[in-house]
Amino acid sequence: MTCTAQANQTMIEASETAPVAQTASTEIDTPSNSKLTSTLKTSDSSPLDFASAVSQMTEHSPKLAAAKAEVRSKQLQSDATKWLGGPNVILSASVNKYSLSYDVDLTEAKQLAAQSGSSIVIPGMPNLGAMLPHLIPNELTLKAKGQTTSKNALLFWPVYTGGKIQAAKGLLAARANEAQADAAMAEHELYVTLVQRYFGAQLAQVALDLRKAAVNTISAHDHAAERMLQEGLISSAERLRAKVSLEDAKRQQEKSANDAQLAHIALQRLLQSKQAVQPSTPIFVLSHPLQPLDHFQNLALQNHPGLAKVSAKKTQAERLLDVEKARYLPSVSVYGAHELSNHNPSWVAGVSASWTLWSGLDRQRMAQSAEQQVMQANYSDAQVREDILLLVEKNWRATENARTAYLALNANINLAKELVRLQRSSVREGLATVPDLMTAETQYFQALTEQAKAGNDYVQALAQLLDSCGTPDAFTDYAARADVRLRADTLNQAAPLATHKATAKTTRSANKAKPASGKP
Repeated sequence: MTCTAQANQTMIEASETAPVAQTASTEIDTPSNSKLTSTLKTSDSSPLDFASAVSQMTEHSPKLAAAKAEVRSKQLQSDATKWLGGPNVILSASVNKYSLSYDVDLTEAKQLAAQSGSSIVIPGMPNLGAMLPHLIPNELTLKAKGQTTSKNALLFWPVYTGGKIQAAKGLLAARANEAQADAAMAEHELYVTLVQRYFGAQLAQVALDLRKAAVNTISAHDHAAERMLQEGLISSAERLRAKVSLEDAKRQQEKSANDAQLAHIALQRLLQSKQAVQPSTPIFVLSHPLQPLDHFQNLALQNHPGLAKVSAKKTQAERLLDVEKARYLPSVSVYGAHELSNHNPSWVAGVSASWTLWSGLDRQRMAQSAEQQVMQANYSDAQVREDILLLVEKNWRATENARTAYLALNANINLAKELVRLQRSSVREGLATVPDLMTAETQYFQALTEQAKAGNDYVQALAQLLDSCGTPDAFTDYAARADVRLRADTLNQAAPLATHKATAKTTRSANKAKPASGKP
């Protein structure tokens, strides 16, 4: 065995006994019966499946609460018009106190008394006629105080309004439907956001675990390289390459740790949870193709809340047009009033009709404006349908592309794993350097990470597809039918890299049986 081969063999053997950074919490069984663990799964976190996460988000989301309040408000307004157009009965009562003080001018009365008093002569008596004007003052001040009460029953019934009342009812009902559609879209948007954060947190965790496994593997080689440098078995350049590889792996691990922490915080805040959340529903992939495109497009045309919103807008425009047309028609009302009194009550009843023949408002142009709004709603409906169908196709193709990409990456992983095996063998034979082996191992972990990302891409694309169909709740059904789950599978594939003792032991035995070459 050459010195180079001996050095490389020593490095591989030393890497098996090098200290490996410990991981914590959940244990994962690997094919070789070794155990890898996750980093961020702390004791204060609680496992939460996706269905429970949906329920928690729905219960605590301020955005959904606001949308539901808007729906209730609009619905109550619509319900309030149930009896609109019927008779209005009003009872009124009043109590009035009064204090009156007013002056009465008596000048004319004095003049009249003077004219007529001169003819009043009673024998044996003073001339009263002459005295009468002097007895009447020029003005008299009158004062009165008292209290009055009044009780009345009023009736008003708009018998005919030209359709205004029916249009108002329809308008408010359409606004309630629009609010309902807005609430549905808000809920669907949050559903997609939850998928992004829930499974994004898992992807970040998987990436961190793979980075940590890579650091553990490379650290073993680096530890051995330092010992071999001290023994003079490798050059300082080779030692430096190993150190650079380790530092790069540590930087990647640190970045992944920050990304994972941020992803978990984002999920926790979305769920309004007071403690850390540990997603338990794994990233999944359905290896078989989805249903045909037209299946999802038909679902979208039946269920997408955007179509319900456009329909509500169209109804509102039509009801406004009815209001404008009603301006040309007369209004007829029945009215009555009755004084509720025990003594000689008064009452009045009648029929009133009004017909506006001309006003400052151009009724024709207002009607034309309303007709344009109806046309706008019709065009919007057609455009929204086209946009939804295109969006469904885009998301359907993205989901299928993610599925095929995930399956295709199996070949990359197998290739990377084989390259690691070949590089390990070449290092033992002195045909490759340990940094070359580190590079191969790093590429292997990268391939695993890329496949995990492809799995998450599939999940996200599927959520977008179902959202564009107006059926986001079907996501859990697809998750239940999935035949590929990435809970621990990704890490399990990495286990053989950290557990090659048996291979090394066999190689050592074979080398001992070989005669020494005698070469330095």
